[in-house]
Amino acid sequence: MTRYSSLFLSFLAVYGLALINDVIAFTPVRSKQCRTTQLEMSSSAAAKSSVIYADDSDFNFDPGQGGVRLASESALCLSGKVSKGCKASPDQFTRYTKVTPIDESEMKATLLQQSAELIAVGDGKELYKDPVSGTEQVIQLGPIEAVTDLLATLRTSGKGIDDTMDIIVNLVGGDDTQVLEVLGALGQLREGMGISQKAKMSFFSLTHPSFPLQRVTMTLVAMPSDVSTNSIRESKEKAIAQGLVFFQEGKYYTLLEDHINSDLI
Repeated sequence: MTRYSSLFLSFLAVYGLALINDVIAFTPVRSKQCRTTQLEMSSSAAAKSSVIYADDSDFNFDPGQGGVRLASESALCLSGKVSKGCKASPDQFTRYTKVTPIDESEMKATLLQQSAELIAVGDGKELYKDPVSGTEQVIQLGPIEAVTDLLATLRTSGKGIDDTMDIIVNLVGGDDTQVLEVLGALGQLREGMGISQKAKMSFFSLTHPSFPLQRVTMTLVAMPSDVSTNSIRESKEKAIAQGLVFFQEGKYYTLLEDHINSDLI
């Protein structure tokens, strides 16, 4: 018998056994009542008990882990300049652990010591009105509305701003405040004020979860360009003297260097 004949017979033997197993496997079950013994039932129950089921205790996941809560609850401040071309350009982003309430009389007294002044406050609310029969869609952006309100206040008060004064604009809103809307509003503010190209304008845009949504408030502070706060030791007084004065819902706030969240910078 040749080598190939031997291999062929071996193949037939294996293939034949496979066919026999298939036939046995697909043989119809005889019409005899199937009895399950107590041992088989115990084995079946044991098999089921070995299955791993989900336990609610495994899903007590804290979404604030890993610094997520620390980041989401921080006060976010975007700051920068508004150029003479009426373009707002951010250059710094800072996280604070919290905002600090300040007393209105204390705020005004501190600014007065620096020959500075809170010139005006503007308030803006978001409005999205879908068109219905015979009406047009109405969209009012909070930062733009705040600028409109602030400019109207300036015209009513008749206050002018000397070209030698630096202008600081402070905006505050909730977590839904949009950066591009804020930057666009700042450009419109400088254009609407009609100030000299020599005048310097800077801004601080603050958001925090504690502030209401769909609302932006803007304050305008004017102070001498040569003012110095190096001699001020108290952190809250120093922040106010630098023009960091925010207003929302009848209360004033500021940001302290002591509360900068250095873990997230």
